[in-house]
This record gives sequence, structure tokens and C-alpha cells, in this order.
Amino acid sequence: MNKLRIISLIISILGILIILILSKYNIPQLNISQINNDYINKKVSLTGYIINIKNYGNFTTFYIQDINNENQKIQGICSLCNLSEAENKQVQVIGRIEEYRENLQIRSDLISYLN
Repeated sequence: MNKLRIISLIISILGILIILILSKYNIPQLNISQINNDYINKKVSLTGYIINIKNYGNFTTFYIQDINNENQKIQGICSLCNLSEAENKQVQVIGRIEEYRENLQIRSDLISYLN
């Protein structure tokens, strides 16, 4: 009976750990128009075109333009990334939404080229 309790406890703990690990990878895919203050400090995924790249040495700023609406865009920032050939390329950006000077921006963790 004691062995059964120990095995049950181990399986329960493993199940909880698996659920916690999987919940970290549930990143919402959003349109730029959906981003608002509710997403500050949350990780999101955006798809769009990179425009207006500016390199400042140890960080780079850029804009992500919505695929369906060229008037919708959000500023992005990344540290030590190379976007020299990314201008007007379709990308997926995964990162955290931040507020900077009363504007929302995304601090990218990962930028993937889609085409």
C-alpha cells in the first residue's frame, strides 16, 4: 500500500510539471490591431513585414507592418540581432509587449523569416 501511494505521488507531480511546462508555450498569435494595454508584459506572436530598420549598435529598432492593413504597425526592438536583409520581408516575431513613451512595442525574443 505504501508503494502505491509513492507511485501515485510521483505520477501526480510529473503530471503537474508537464502541465506547467506546456502552459509556458501557449503563445497567442495576434494581429497588430488586437494589441492593447492588456498585453503589456505578455508574450505574443505577430506576423507582418519588417520596415524602417535602424541599427544603434547593441540594439535595433524596426516596425512590423500588418499583412492585411499597411496602416497598422507596431515598433519592435531586438538586442544583438542582424536584420540587415530583413527590410520588407514577411516575418513572425515572438516577444513581449512593452510600453515605451506611452506607445506599445514588442521586444523580440525570436524573429523567423516566412518567405
